[in-house]
Amino acid sequence: MASTGSIPIHVLIVDDDAGSRLLMRRALERTGFVISEAADGLAAVAAVEAGECNAVLMDVEMPGMNGYEACKAIRARPGGAHLPIMMVTGRDDTASINQSYQAGATDFLAKPINWNLLGHRVQYLVRGGRLVQELEESEGRQRAMLDALPDLLLVVDTAGRIVDRLGATDNHPFLAAGRSCELKITDLVNGDAARAIANALDDCRVRNVRTEVEFEALRDGVERRFETRIVPYDRGRLLLVLRDVTERHRANNRIRELAFFDPLTQLPNRQYLLQLVEEARREASSTGERFAVVRVNLDNFKRINDSIGHGAGDALLQAVASRLGTFLKLESDGAVTMPLARLAGDEFAVAIRHLQSDADVQVAINNITAAFASPYLIKHRDFFVTCTIGIAIFPDHGSFADELLRTAGLALHEAKNGGGNKGVIYSEHMRARSVARLEFETELRRALEQNELFLAYQPQIEVASGRIASIEALVRWRHPTRGIVPPDEFIPIAEESGLIVPLSDLVMRQALKQISQWWQAGCRDIRVAVNVSGAQFEAPGFPDWVFAHLDEAGLPGACLELEITESLLMVDETAAALAVRAVRELGVHVAIDDFGTGYSSLAYLKHFPIEALKIDRSFVADLGRDSNDAAICAAIIAMGRQLGLKIVAEGVETKEQLQFLSTHGCTLAQGFYIAKPMEAAEMAKLLRIGDDTKTLPLITVPSVKKVDVPLADYEAELLIKSGR
Repeated sequence: MASTGSIPIHVLIVDDDAGSRLLMRRALERTGFVISEAADGLAAVAAVEAGECNAVLMDVEMPGMNGYEACKAIRARPGGAHLPIMMVTGRDDTASINQSYQAGATDFLAKPINWNLLGHRVQYLVRGGRLVQELEESEGRQRAMLDALPDLLLVVDTAGRIVDRLGATDNHPFLAAGRSCELKITDLVNGDAARAIANALDDCRVRNVRTEVEFEALRDGVERRFETRIVPYDRGRLLLVLRDVTERHRANNRIRELAFFDPLTQLPNRQYLLQLVEEARREASSTGERFAVVRVNLDNFKRINDSIGHGAGDALLQAVASRLGTFLKLESDGAVTMPLARLAGDEFAVAIRHLQSDADVQVAINNITAAFASPYLIKHRDFFVTCTIGIAIFPDHGSFADELLRTAGLALHEAKNGGGNKGVIYSEHMRARSVARLEFETELRRALEQNELFLAYQPQIEVASGRIASIEALVRWRHPTRGIVPPDEFIPIAEESGLIVPLSDLVMRQALKQISQWWQAGCRDIRVAVNVSGAQFEAPGFPDWVFAHLDEAGLPGACLELEITESLLMVDETAAALAVRAVRELGVHVAIDDFGTGYSSLAYLKHFPIEALKIDRSFVADLGRDSNDAAICAAIIAMGRQLGLKIVAEGVETKEQLQFLSTHGCTLAQGFYIAKPMEAAEMAKLLRIGDDTKTLPLITVPSVKKVDVPLADYEAELLIKSGR
């Protein structure tokens, strides 16, 4: 039985001659076909619409609707487009054959019919028709998939003309704005893009391999980027797959910006600068030329940032970046300035290539400092800013980009230590100092682990009575080979390295432990003063840290006084005020340390529940010799008394200084004239623990007549504004 799979083949025989239909039926039924008949064209069309056949044998000459007309009608019906139709006629001329195919016939069978071969002809007819249908269905599915893709597929001939298009043909931006697809592909783009595509087409034809090219083209006023893959197609034609990668390109550019550019100033960042310097190094290595790496750091930027706010600080950095970039373009003949970069915070860097002489370096320094000669207008205020410069030169000071940046940093650090506001070129002794500093930091870490740090105690006396009122805890380092290391040598290292945090823990723990012992021995009328580091004060949970130490020692807050510098309070006034109030609620006393060296503003005092001001030792040192310092001390004491604050003078080293302080009503004093810092055992003797005479004064203060120093008009005005 003739069948397609397990389903028999149903053939419709259409002929107005019943005898011819009978002969065909018998010939086909012998080979297993299922047969139905129609006597004219109209009946044939109706039978096809009923879906009763897999193939049609159609006689041409029939009354009413002939075979050609019936074939056309069937093709126009749903499901009739792919139905195999064989025209059967006695005519065998070319015109009849062509007319059959024009009417939509699949095949042509001329009479007389070879009945033995008829079954085979029909089987091949059905098989061919089914293959054509399956092929068209497959092409339809593939076209649907291509239409669903965002890509545009163009077929171009050997002349580069577009002869077919597939995929996103309706809305693809490459063919936007009504552009015709009959043009050459190179007519749809201009300039560099046209040349790039033409070269890629030629390359693909010559090498007969896939070629890729990216180009940009203006579409609807927007610059768009296209990725194109070109592959050999057929008969010398090429297939182009175009994808709009504009958004991906923008995203990649944004990622590159985030990776290699500073978002605040839009300058290259450290990573990009290293790449630029490495490129300069490779070129200089081959040519024998020299180039410089210059690092520029703003002086006192933190202080400016704290005083005007971070938003204004950012605006200042942007203004510096803009002006500095302009001035750096004023290089000397021959030298070439590479793009300015922002390393981090308030530090910038630049590389200067093709140095002809050391004079070029000096020109660069002059141009940089010139950028800071005039003030910067930020938020309607003028700010004068200075900078410090560190310079390293290839190949003298380093062979690689990171090494040059590091040695320039060492030169910058050297200039900073020398007071800043100048430029320094790297020299080898700086490396030795850097290594020594690193070793010193390592020793300090070891000292913390091995308990080499200890506390010394210096008493603060009541100026009026000479009795000890409180004791300041001062950290010292007993180095195994260097002896006692003063704090001004290791505290800056601790702050820079982050060791100040565990060091602060150690000082607080030991100080409270010691005061606890003295309290238990009966000295409950004294308290211990501890300096607070910036890292500790600015860390989240500072009041909780204080409470935890008090709780560990089992002491009330009244036994502790925290000394906080003015600059710490001014970093973030709101947060600082909250922190100070929180520790005051614990009963802890708070004093402003080094008063007079920072902002010295009465306006901020009203925001903080402080109890005491400590006059910086620099003002006390010249009492009796410098009338200005005497006036400052007298004014601070007078203002503090008016505000109800205790005034503590530190660094008292002579009888005359103490006498001056007593004369002007200073509350407390400490210094070498009264007592040097000492260890706990010596301090216990000074406190006369276990001695009934411990209430005696530590020192006899010269008896003088108190002087009420009148406040100047501006001081009185400040007091009124402070609201106290």
